[in-house]
Amino acid sequence: MEKNEWEASEQNQESNEVDFEMDYSTYLKILFHLQEKTPKLCNYSNIPHPEGAAVLLKYAKELATIRIRGCLIGNSEPDNMIKYRSAGDIHCGIVIHILKLVCHGPNDKIMIIKHLDVAKSIWDEEPWLKDVRDKLEVVHLRQKGIDEIVPSSHVLATGAYCKLPAWTLGCQEPSVLFHVIKKGENLDSTGIFVEDSAL
Repeated sequence: MEKNEWEASEQNQESNEVDFEMDYSTYLKILFHLQEKTPKLCNYSNIPHPEGAAVLLKYAKELATIRIRGCLIGNSEPDNMIKYRSAGDIHCGIVIHILKLVCHGPNDKIMIIKHLDVAKSIWDEEPWLKDVRDKLEVVHLRQKGIDEIVPSSHVLATGAYCKLPAWTLGCQEPSVLFHVIKKGENLDSTGIFVEDSAL
C-alpha cells in the first residue's frame, strides 16, 4: 500500500467526532506543548493578537477512536491502553482524550494520557514471580495520576490489560497488568519494555 493510501485509510478509521471545549488548564497544557515547536503560537485570550498571528482556540474535535500503526486506539475500554514515546523514553498510559486541533492545523492530533509508572511490588521481591512476569511478558503499572500531552504520531502500540485494585501484589495504589500486542519485544531488568526497532 502506498503511503498516501495508508494515510487515507487511517483517516477513514477516525470515528465519532464531537465538539470539545477545553477547560483553561487543559488549554494551557496543550498550548505550552505546541509552543515547543511553534513558539509564536498565541493564546486566544491574550488580545489583541499580532497581525497574521497563529492562534490556538479553545475548541477542538474529540475522536472516539483512531487507527495508528494498524492499531485501533480509543478513549474508552478496552482500546485505551497504549505504549508511547515521550521525551526520548518509552512509557505506558491510559488515553483520556483524542483531540483533533482543527483551529491549529488539519493534521494536528494529540492525546491526553494518564501516565502510568512501573509499580514496586512483590514481583520484584520473589524471583519466581519475576520469572512468571517475564514469561507472560507483562509489566505491572501503578496509576500515578499525571496527565501528559502526546502527539498521536508518538503512539507505538496498544495492548491487553487487567485492572487491579489497591494493595494487589503489594502495590498501594490501583494498578494494571499490561501486555503490548506486538511480537518480538522483551522486558529489561526494570520491567520497562525495551524499544522494538521494527516499530
